[in-house]
Amino acid sequence: MPKERFLHVVPNPWTHIDSDGQNYARPCGKVLHFYRGPGVSNAHHDLVGARIAHVETLSPSQVRTIGSLTMVGRHAQERHVVEYDRGPTRVMNEKHYQAEVRAGNLIAWDLPSALACGIPADEFVSPEKLLAEFRAVAIEKFYLENPNAPEVSEVLYAEEAPAPAQPAAEAQPVAPPPSAPAPSDVVTSAPAEH
Repeated sequence: MPKERFLHVVPNPWTHIDSDGQNYARPCGKVLHFYRGPGVSNAHHDLVGARIAHVETLSPSQVRTIGSLTMVGRHAQERHVVEYDRGPTRVMNEKHYQAEVRAGNLIAWDLPSALACGIPADEFVSPEKLLAEFRAVAIEKFYLENPNAPEVSEVLYAEEAPAPAQPAAEAQPVAPPPSAPAPSDVVTSAPAEH
């Protein structure tokens, strides 16, 4: 049987619940894309099947200047709000992603992806059912550790997130050039341009 070239996966938002203990509690599990190749920096923070919707600054950085030297006394405290895609993300079939699936940080969307990650066919569970199980366990554990915490919100999906304001010139969709690959042929394990 030939090796699958791609994996179809979804992130598991329930691997971590972010909370300040009083005002909010939301799922925010995420997995970084793994990039290889010349000129690729580890500084990329592209997420598999998710993105940072917006950043809330809780307290600004404390910066001090003495003469010509500027020092950060305390970095800003920020809260990152993560939004997730509902459908699968296609990634290269590499050991990094296979390990994330086996660890439960990513979930195989289909049986071929599960098999490529070493999950036997009889142990494959649909993503919807598996996410519901992870949700129940994560919330129970969260409240055992944080009995007075606020109610945990549901996962924020991309189509439910408030759209950022765009200038009128950028608001119009632009058709890809005829030579561009169809969206289904785009590989998501290449670095995004910023």
